[in-house]
Amino acid sequence: MVSLLWFCQLPYPILLALLWSKTEGIRMKYLWGTLFALAVVFVVIGVIYMMREA
Repeated sequence: MVSLLWFCQLPYPILLALLWSKTEGIRMKYLWGTLFALAVVFVVIGVIYMMREA
């Protein structure tokens, strides 16, 4: 459970770094999409895991 919370918090420093580099253009949009998809996947896995534990 601790590792799951750690994974959920992992993208935030990367997102902040991406915010500071606004000159990346299209590649940045792909990175945003990838990070968002990863965040959604981790949240879904976390919810399923908690439902099974309860």
